[in-house]
Amino acid sequence: MTKQLTIELSEADFKELLQGYLLGNLIAHEVNQPSKEEIIRAADLVNKLCEVGFKNKIKGFTQLEKDIYGFPQQVETDMLETYEDFIEYVASGDRDEDFEATKKQIDEMRKEGLL
Repeated sequence: MTKQLTIELSEADFKELLQGYLLGNLIAHEVNQPSKEEIIRAADLVNKLCEVGFKNKIKGFTQLEKDIYGFPQQVETDMLETYEDFIEYVASGDRDEDFEATKKQIDEMRKEGLL
């Protein structure tokens, strides 16, 4: 049995967490073809998050059917806008330079024991 976790988040942080998960999942599924099991697991997690949003009466979260929940359109819109910005960023070539700088910062933080 897996350990159950509890976390307290503001509504804004909760929406940001969901949007980040959706965005990461979108990119991961575009890069690596997920298995049917991975798709189902991801959909189940999104549904659990949406259920939390609905039960906590966060605006825009809905119950579509008995055990199926939905998220606000704005979450999807924001996620897709960020995704489009990311695609443009990668296509621009700036990503390569930024990636190397970030990698160097992470290496320095590891040396200093911060990571």
